[in-house]
Amino acid sequence: MPLLLELGWILEVIKLLGRFAPLADRLVSHAPKELPPPTIDALDAELQDQISILRNRFEAPMNDLRKQVQEQNLKLHQIQQDLHNLHAEVSNAQKLAQEIKHELATFRLLLLITLSTAGVSVILVLFLLLRH
Repeated sequence: MPLLLELGWILEVIKLLGRFAPLADRLVSHAPKELPPPTIDALDAELQDQISILRNRFEAPMNDLRKQVQEQNLKLHQIQQDLHNLHAEVSNAQKLAQEIKHELATFRLLLLITLSTAGVSVILVLFLLLRH
């Protein structure tokens, strides 16, 4: 009797295995069915999604960079204006220095003429005084 009981159990196990055999066969032997190739619209939509994700990720840093560039451009413009003003001041200072140099040369010439006239006058006065 125990032998028949064991044989019954074995038969039941074989029946259960028979029921699950198709499922086991599909899991073990068959590869999953391939998905159909994506359509152009699906690829385009996925690409647009990825682009928007990247755009959102980099938008804030790009805005910060744009703001920094704008600030740097404003500083550069201010520096250019300052350089232009300094150039104008240097040009004016050079003109003024040239005028002063010319005036000093004129003053020196007039001083030499005055001193030579005074010297000649002194010599004439001494000559006239010593002659009498």
